[in-house]
Amino acid sequence: GNQTGVSTLQEEACQSTSPIQQRESEHKKADATVYEWNMISRLVVEQTWDKIKIYDQFYNEQKEGKALYSFTEGAYNFLPTFKVERDNTSTVFVAKRTPSYTDRIVWYSAPGRKKHISQLHLSSVPEAV
Repeated sequence: GNQTGVSTLQEEACQSTSPIQQRESEHKKADATVYEWNMISRLVVEQTWDKIKIYDQFYNEQKEGKALYSFTEGAYNFLPTFKVERDNTSTVFVAKRTPSYTDRIVWYSAPGRKKHISQLHLSSVPEAV
């Protein structure tokens, strides 16, 4: 027999997912999204802006060196700007999307010069959101 062929088929069988496994994966992802949405909503009520970044995709990608490595991002001290319902007198986040920051200011400085660059101001324009 062809052991290589059998081995390859066994590997493919192990790597493919059944419809049940796919649904379980989708539910886990949906549960994680609901959890993140609830956590971020709580942090917004508490106005603990610095903790929101823990759930931020860009922040985590950058921290892992996958996006704009060595760039610096300033602090946020206002509500996330994504995804907010339109035509509303108060800030209401769309429940299908995890609240996050959409517009970023990041900067890069030559080694040894990083301390010479800082964010002076960053704010939201609620009327435009």
